[in-house]
Amino acid sequence: MELQPPDGRTPGPRPPSAHILVHSAPQWDTGIWPRRALLRQPGPRTKGASSGDPSPLRRGPSRTGRLLPSAASQRQSRRRGAGPYGPDVRTGDWGAGGAPGGGDPGAGRHQAAGRCTVSLESPGRTLHPEMTASKRVAKELEELQEKLPRYLQNLDSDDANVLVWRVLFLPEKPPYNLKAFNLCISFPGDYPLKPPTVTFTTKIYHPNVDSDGQVCLPIISKNNWEPHYRTYQVLDALSKLVNSPDLEQPVRVELADLLTQDPELFYKKAEEFTLQYGENRPS
Repeated sequence: MELQPPDGRTPGPRPPSAHILVHSAPQWDTGIWPRRALLRQPGPRTKGASSGDPSPLRRGPSRTGRLLPSAASQRQSRRRGAGPYGPDVRTGDWGAGGAPGGGDPGAGRHQAAGRCTVSLESPGRTLHPEMTASKRVAKELEELQEKLPRYLQNLDSDDANVLVWRVLFLPEKPPYNLKAFNLCISFPGDYPLKPPTVTFTTKIYHPNVDSDGQVCLPIISKNNWEPHYRTYQVLDALSKLVNSPDLEQPVRVELADLLTQDPELFYKKAEEFTLQYGENRPS
């Protein structure tokens, strides 16, 4: 095979030790004359024999022993599913992470070809806990609305925030069954890893509800809460607590003492308080 220099000069005779390796790699454009040829010579660079041209006509092997593809070849290779540079030109081996010649895992994410840097690293997805909580809460809300317990009415979420529910609570036992009570259920951003909070927005005279409406409900305490618990279980526990006060864990000790010492007086005051501050029950 005769190779002609681009300027028309005739090269000198080839040293006996020189050899030419031609590789068929149609997907690569080496950018080195002659096209798709890797010229290798074990000895030092040689000059043109007849012209005395100091420029080399033959090139020894590169330090890496491979040719770098052009940008167009890189794009073609990526479309075919190869790594940043495709297989090794000489061996056809695939390197770790898609880089020619191998390397550490992930080494093919950033490789430089001359002045061009190819990056195949796709942006990682960031999971926001608020998104996970919103989906879980929205699903629970839909399920609960389809089978709403008889002691709840008008269950809905805030228009701009599904993590806040509003519901009308209808106790079943006196004196609280004389009226209804508005509840607010708030879910934290990392729900269900953390429990929701239940607040009475309507005042209630009860040993387990403080003056701000916060409920002392064992199921939503930090020590008892489990991520697999559902909101309907919280509301069911609340209904039982309101109808049957827990005197072992009161937040208003004076009311618990009154209920223990004088139940009749307690229920009289609770009835008066309920009639004064409670919401009208739906007919």
